[in-house]
Amino acid sequence: MHWDDWEKLIRREREQRRQEEKLLHDRIHQLEADLYFARQEIRHLQREKKEGRVKIYV
Repeated sequence: MHWDDWEKLIRREREQRRQEEKLLHDRIHQLEADLYFARQEIRHLQREKKEGRVKIYV
């Protein structure tokens, strides 16, 4: 393999890795947002339960 071919291959693999890392980063960000909103909902329901407005069965 010629040196230029190796450079192209390395560049292509780096770009592919960068794209994969971006997808993972975006997914992590989405999961963190989902977790935040789930915690908010739990707090809201616990407050309602404490105030006697709703019954929570687990």
